Amino acid sequence: MSLLQTIRERGPMTVAAFMDLVLYAPHVGYYARAARRSGRAGDFFTSVDVGPLFGELLEVQIAEMFRLLQTSDFRLHTFDLVEAGASDGRLAADILRAAKRRDPALYEALRLHLVEASAKARATQAATLADVGGCLASSSPELPESADSLL
Repeated sequence: MSLLQTIRERGPMTVAAFMDLVLYAPHVGYYARAARRSGRAGDFFTSVDVGPLFGELLEVQIAEMFRLLQTSDFRLHTFDLVEAGASDGRLAADILRAAKRRDPALYEALRLHLVEASAKARATQAATLADVGGCLASSSPELPESADSLL
C-alpha cells in the first residue's frame, strides 16, 4: 500500500499522527524505508556526516559537566547520556570514543540511551558503536525511565 493510500484509509488525523505516519510508517515512511538518510548517499548532511569533530567537542562539554558534578562529598558512579533522534548512533559513538581516549572516568560512568523511532536505524546501532558498545544501556523508540527525572 502506498503512503497516499495509507493516509486516505486512516481518514482525519492530528498533525502529530500525520507526521508519525509519513516519517515512520513501516515500508512507506521516509525514515522507515532506509536505515540512514543523511550523508553522500542520502538527502541531507548533518555535522556527523562530515566527521567526528562535533562529537569530540560535545564530549569536552559533557566531561566538564561530569567533573563539576563530582565533589569531595559526592561521586557519580553512573552518568546517563540520552540522545534523542539517534539514528544509527554515529554521534554517540564519536562522543564515547573521545571519552574513552580523553576522560576514562567519564567513559566508565557513561550509560548510553539511544532514542530512535526507526527500527531500521536502531538495528544498525550496535555495529556503529562496536568498540564502545559496552556503554549502551538502551535503544528504544521511547525515552528511558531514567529520563523521567529530567522532564
